[in-house]
Amino acid sequence: VRHLVGLSLARNNLGDSPKTGAALCHLVGNAPRLQALDLHWNRFQGAGAASLIQGFYDNSYSINGQLWRVNLGWNRVGLRCNHASQNRIQDCKCELCRGCTKAIACMASVFTDCSALFHLDLSYNSICATDCCIMGEALKSNHTLFGLHLVGNEAKVDDIGLLRPRVAKEDFEDSMRRLAEDEILSM
Repeated sequence: VRHLVGLSLARNNLGDSPKTGAALCHLVGNAPRLQALDLHWNRFQGAGAASLIQGFYDNSYSINGQLWRVNLGWNRVGLRCNHASQNRIQDCKCELCRGCTKAIACMASVFTDCSALFHLDLSYNSICATDCCIMGEALKSNHTLFGLHLVGNEAKVDDIGLLRPRVAKEDFEDSMRRLAEDEILSM
């Protein structure tokens, strides 16, 4: 693991088990020379996605790793249960929604605290506008992420590189209140 520089496990349906996310968290979090990770089309969602993203955080923040390019396109990082999705409910406590909330919080922490990540593809991950707001707030203090792909989610990256969620102002204020109340960003 110490000498691993690149890893591509794309198109393997690895996200079908949350245990895979936990295993990859351990691998990525202990690979200081890992620079590129391609996990597109794997169905990572919920707790498995949260564990995986925690590995990105551990790689950069805990072991001062070199992970700078990550492809998580075409997964399910932002997937919430049908009830929450259909009714635009953000505080659902089911297992899938709790995992999604943690995954978004972990990603926000990566944006805030980590300095290695340079390119990230989160295209087609079912990330709702409210969760995009959370990531957008975290990105305001990030000065190292150069490439961010979000097509297929409820946000876009504008021509000057800012994350623009498709959301009403009231929804944004509610998501920020939720952040403050739940202290999602604290680890």
